[in-house]
Amino acid sequence: MLISIVVGALAAWAFAPRLSDRVAALAAGSKQIAAGNLETRIAQDGKDELANLANSFNQMASALDGARKKITQQTNEIMAWNQTLEKRVEEKTAELRQAQDLLLRSRSLSALGELGAGVAHEINNPLTGALGIVQLLLADLPAGHPAIPLLEDLEREALRIRKIVQNMLRLAQRQSGTDTTAVELSRALDDAIELCGPSELSGAGIEVIRKYEPA
Repeated sequence: MLISIVVGALAAWAFAPRLSDRVAALAAGSKQIAAGNLETRIAQDGKDELANLANSFNQMASALDGARKKITQQTNEIMAWNQTLEKRVEEKTAELRQAQDLLLRSRSLSALGELGAGVAHEINNPLTGALGIVQLLLADLPAGHPAIPLLEDLEREALRIRKIVQNMLRLAQRQSGTDTTAVELSRALDDAIELCGPSELSGAGIEVIRKYEPA
């Protein structure tokens, strides 16, 4: 018995530090896992229960590490999808705002066209009568009559007003944008100059030079 006790004590003294180190390694590994270091692995020495425990520990750490990587990958994919969705939402919102702006602009043009048509008709009726009276007077007055220059000025300005009214009617007819046709640019430019008033331009020292290509 004495010999057995001595041998057991010597064996315990010899193996206790190694056993203690292995248990300490398991404890340290558990702390690392708890801290989030899932790459932690414990050395597997021998084929005893502690070695089996270390093997189970490593398998658990590997499983947790794999699960975390998968979750991280899925999270990144979800974030990428969210960014793509936000971008598409912003694009569609911009398109919707543009469409709303076009609709409001179309309505404004429609209202402007209706107003222009109404004003043009209201002006055109009395203007036609006034222009007719002036032309009758010019036809009846003898040559050299002092009132002829004044009447000619009246006729010229009345014709200019009538042309402006015609332009307003053309604008009212084309405000919808559905009857778009090829534009005769020279005519559009001549109309613009006419609206500005050639005499006013000349009086302001502005010389208009027209050079149009045949096409």
